[in-house]
Amino acid sequence: MNKKDIERINDTTIVRKTTVIGSFAFGWLITIAGFIVPPLGVIDNSVIIILGQALTYTAVGVGLKQYGDIQNAKINQLFDSMTDNEDEKNDKA
Repeated sequence: MNKKDIERINDTTIVRKTTVIGSFAFGWLITIAGFIVPPLGVIDNSVIIILGQALTYTAVGVGLKQYGDIQNAKINQLFDSMTDNEDEKNDKA
């Protein structure tokens, strides 16, 4: 993996984190605004739908990160076991 690949991964991580946080904040802002604007204390169905979509996007963004970490751990474990097998074969030879 070269330096450009690592920089690109870092850029996508920054974009993902920014959009996840922005979506979460926007969903709650819209919900709070739904309570403030007339009629007071009544939330329209569209506000609830927007909040649900914002929270779903947030969960997907966090879930993809966790899934990626799990897959990276599996790949690293597989790679380590393959290199250990190669070392054992070289020691026997």
